[in-house]
Formats: sequence, C-alpha cells, structure tokens
Amino acid sequence: MVAFLYSCDKSLYVTYNNYVSAYVFEESLRIIHYKSDDMTHVFRIASHDPKANFISPHSTGEDKKLFEALSIKNKDTSYNRKFIKNDLDDINHSNNVFFAERITDISITSDTDWNSDYPAGASLNDLFLYLSCSPDAYILNGYKKVITESYITTESIDVRLQDLLSWTNANSGDTTTPIYGVLSDIEFEKYNLLGISGIIGWFAPTVLPDNLNTKMKITVTFENGKTSVLEDSLTP
Repeated sequence: MVAFLYSCDKSLYVTYNNYVSAYVFEESLRIIHYKSDDMTHVFRIASHDPKANFISPHSTGEDKKLFEALSIKNKDTSYNRKFIKNDLDDINHSNNVFFAERITDISITSDTDWNSDYPAGASLNDLFLYLSCSPDAYILNGYKKVITESYITTESIDVRLQDLLSWTNANSGDTTTPIYGVLSDIEFEKYNLLGISGIIGWFAPTVLPDNLNTKMKITVTFENGKTSVLEDSLTP
C-alpha cells in the first residue's frame, strides 16, 4: 500500500531545478497605457504574447541548451521544488517568466517638446517613476526571502503604483525584491532578471506634457545590443 501511494506521488509531481519557468525574447515587447478619469497615467511594458516564442525546461534541442545556459548564467540551477505536473506545463500557469537577454537601459524621449524645460529628443527619465522587481537576491540567497532595511513597502510609493506593487508581491509569493524610484536613478546593470510574468515594469509620469498628444518613445536596450522601441502618448 505504501509503495502504491509513493508510485502515484511520483506520477503526479515533477521536480523543477529552476525558479525561472520560461524565458521570452525582446521581439515580443509591447506597451500598455492605463488612464483613469482623474488623468492618472501609468504605462506597462511587457511581453505581449509569451506563449508565441519562449523557451522552458520542456524545450528540446538548441532551445533546451539555451535554457540551461541561461539558468547557469543566472545561477538558477538548484531550485528543487515539486509541482503538480500540469501546473507548469503551460507557461500561463507560472509568474516566473523573464526576458532571456538582460536589460541594460531604458530611456524615454518625446517627438515634440514635453515642455519648455524638456525639448523634443531630450531624456525624460527624470520625469518618470519606475516600478518593477527582481528575484536575483532570492535566488542568490538559496531561494530564500530577502528583506533589507531599504525594502520598499506599498505605503512608501506613489499612490498610482501601490496596487501594482501589491499585485507583484502577491503573485511572486515574496520571491522578488521591489525596484522603485525615478527612472534616471535605476541601475539596470545590477539586475540579471527583471520584472515578473514577462512584465519589465510600470512607468508613471510626474509631470504631464504641455500637449497630451505628444508622442513619447521608450527605448529598451538589451545586453546583446538589440533595442526595442515602443511609442505611445497621453492622449485622453
């Protein structure tokens, strides 16, 4: 009887050696603009369809080799957690989805003058708040939660982003460390893995442009030198 139960257990569960369940690629980036009636604006940058192009522990051939190489690079090789087999067979069942290429920079500019102090083409990074997270510390700490004195709490950030931080913490199961601040102060080179569920982060302007039709351009630069350029405006 004991042997039978053990056999059933083995058939139902699978052990994953990697915290990251899938890697997606820069070609899938898109921007989503959220606006409320009080003219609150928040932008999200994320993979628009992770299932379209990803690699995972289930990949084969060269994709499997790339997944293993990225796992070694990100020091993510000894997670050793058991899951019911069907739970992680589909990428939609996991929040641990990240971009394969490390993000080295994010910059924001506009096609026309933002205002008299920020002409067309000037960096607008000083005018945007940025919210994201990273599991790097959790992974490097032996897959254990890390809390520091500077740990960011929901109450300490801009009200427009508080619900998003709560969502991030809930969906990561406290395996990620929040990243928050003025975009120009974020040191992207410090992070191997950035975001959650294929989401690179959220952006909120601290100063609106004189003309809401002004088109902003967000350029995401990856370690391999490739860039993804996304455009949107604050048009009501």
